[in-house]
Amino acid sequence: LKDVTIPEGLTIRKTCKILSDENLGDYTKFVSLCSDSLLVKKLTGFSKPSLEGFLYPETYSFSDYDSEEFIISHLVKRFFKETSELDFVPNDVLDFYNTIVLASIVEKEAMRDDEKPLIADVYLNRIESGHKLQADPTVAYILELEGKHRSKIYYRDLEIDSPYNTYKYKDLPPTPICNPSVSAIKAVLEPADTDYFFFFANNKGRHIFSQTYSQHLSGLKKQRSK
Repeated sequence: LKDVTIPEGLTIRKTCKILSDENLGDYTKFVSLCSDSLLVKKLTGFSKPSLEGFLYPETYSFSDYDSEEFIISHLVKRFFKETSELDFVPNDVLDFYNTIVLASIVEKEAMRDDEKPLIADVYLNRIESGHKLQADPTVAYILELEGKHRSKIYYRDLEIDSPYNTYKYKDLPPTPICNPSVSAIKAVLEPADTDYFFFFANNKGRHIFSQTYSQHLSGLKKQRSK
């Protein structure tokens, strides 16, 4: 048996690369399976274009004889096992699938687990009040799909015409943008209760939250003057 660790917050492509780098199968075959709508429907019950969001981050043990389909199926089954105890009560805001979509954004935004419920609440407040999410990680996801990997998002990137661009479109992205951890999913199901609408990363590995845009701009100004 060979152990392989899938970290939290990776996309399908990065997950498949880890699996293939460990010589557990062919990268192209892994990616193809994850984008097979019939397999997606069979494993998740959802008619979606890919398994993004369902490849559960964990350490697994596989043998050299396990097929690519067996391995991918195993990761998805682990997702449903690990989330089976969570209370996915459908509400006016998010159904099961969209909970995973938002959790994937929270996963990419959060630097610490204790901030996930706060970040989830900000996005839920925006959704409930009809605001755009304006989440940088969704734009970064578009760039990754185009084969571009960089840490900084530029203003020109915010103009990309894609349903994943939450600066351009008000709705949630059509699919998750990564495979989130249980803590990110829990944060969406049990968010903090605040009036926050804005946040930005400080230079100490945390986020600063605020209620109004003027408070947000004031905080950014203070940050930049340090």
